[in-house]
Amino acid sequence: SIVRCHRIYPAFSQRVLHTKRRLQISQSRASTAYFGNGLLGDTASRGFASERLLATFEEQVLEKLREVKLDESRNIVSAGLVKELVVEPTKGQVKFVFLSNDAYLQEKCVSALQALEWLKETPVIQAALSGQTKSASTKKNTSQNSGISNIKNIIAVSSCKGGVGKSTVAVNLAASLQGKGHKVGLLDADVYGPSLPTMMVGKNDSWSVSPTADKTMVKPVVLHGITCMSYGFVAPGTGGRRDRESANESNRGMEADAAILRGPMVSSIVEQLTKKTLWGELDYLIIDMPPGTGDIHLTLCQQMDNKIDAAVIVTTPQRLSFVDVVKGIDMFHRLNVPTIAVVENMAWFKGDSGKKYYPFGMGHKDQLVERYGIKHSYSLPISRTTSAAGDAGLPFMASGTPDQLQEADLELWDTYMQLAAGVETETETIKNEGSTFNMFYDQDRNLIVVRSISDTSAVEHTISPLRFRQQLSGTSDMLGIQKEDIPEDVFPETIDFKGKYAVGIEWSDGYDASIYAKDDILNLFSQT
Repeated sequence: SIVRCHRIYPAFSQRVLHTKRRLQISQSRASTAYFGNGLLGDTASRGFASERLLATFEEQVLEKLREVKLDESRNIVSAGLVKELVVEPTKGQVKFVFLSNDAYLQEKCVSALQALEWLKETPVIQAALSGQTKSASTKKNTSQNSGISNIKNIIAVSSCKGGVGKSTVAVNLAASLQGKGHKVGLLDADVYGPSLPTMMVGKNDSWSVSPTADKTMVKPVVLHGITCMSYGFVAPGTGGRRDRESANESNRGMEADAAILRGPMVSSIVEQLTKKTLWGELDYLIIDMPPGTGDIHLTLCQQMDNKIDAAVIVTTPQRLSFVDVVKGIDMFHRLNVPTIAVVENMAWFKGDSGKKYYPFGMGHKDQLVERYGIKHSYSLPISRTTSAAGDAGLPFMASGTPDQLQEADLELWDTYMQLAAGVETETETIKNEGSTFNMFYDQDRNLIVVRSISDTSAVEHTISPLRFRQQLSGTSDMLGIQKEDIPEDVFPETIDFKGKYAVGIEWSDGYDASIYAKDDILNLFSQT
């Protein structure tokens, strides 16, 4: 279990080393099995790739199971009917518990999984009603999920590029929501480079991490009215604050040591930091995600019972950051997490005259909004005040009220409050969304079908592919193609949802990057 107090860190270190040795042995054996099939080739890394490969196999199984539909808007995975998935690629086996005794659906599951090339045996499906599985695994599920069971909304703050100020945005978003009267938690999910011990702990702040009375959970750290947890709190020395800056006598002499851990160990630590922390009742838990699209993201999104409600993406004006942000939005979409806001950080600064300067250009925020139909986007300045506040362990948004701020910082304060308001609005919309948007191509009729389904009504619209292309401009159509040049027999080869607000279409004439906002599609039918 997770280390329960920094005072027992030496014992935890021995346990980590022991776990590392076991992992190295098991991974060495696994690499022979996985790489012997030529799945990754001779150049594949043998240190941790097998665990990632296992996650890939699991995702392949889930993708196939998502093809088994309950209705137009739901599949058996999104409905939570698939539990306790076990994948053994070397044996070609798949096992899972299916919370339904519907023989037809079980047959559809087997049929869908037969398409997996590596599957050697018939999938083992244990049919059980939710009440039956609960009795068999109540203790396990309760202990794993009790930490997050009383959290209303979980928001991931993410970027696929390091150094864009993601942690700064996460900390100040949490402080903004707390300032609006919400109960807020903040989880630092970056084990390799935890930020909270630096950005939330001032020189005179005291904190401690201690276990609950039954030794099953960890009490979090409360700083500036925000409930916090970070690997830097439970493993002192990894958080970046040197002993001369620390207010804790027990941390004296601890230097900022690197967290040298393999991928599977990091995923396990993050999962325990999330589920084994006694968060209590929270309106929002803000997760400061690590950079990239790796193991930790899969762990948090796939192993938290789909409890991450939405994502806020942080970027900078440079095109390189924009390219990686697109990958992040696509990753969250594949994990059924909608992206609700984009923050372009360090976008501008004001000169002495008050004029705004954009040292990295005007950026690509508007392009992201147009491409994915994201309704909330914000630009933050290069701010000395924000940087100094983070270094001092006091978030900018917790440093005072607007009347206490300098005039130059008021716009920054307003922007963070707008971001918090946008998060409030979108999470409320997601919770209360009464309609479902679905879109597909009917090959028999050669029509694009759009369905809007609510609790009280269902509306279906149809349109020919040619007219759809002529009426709406997707991203690829902006490259110069004229309406009259579109082939009359054009049709969509694939239709894929891009996040919460957009649809991507690969067309038969080769335009494979056409993305259309859902609002534009619905407006198209409202005008006809």
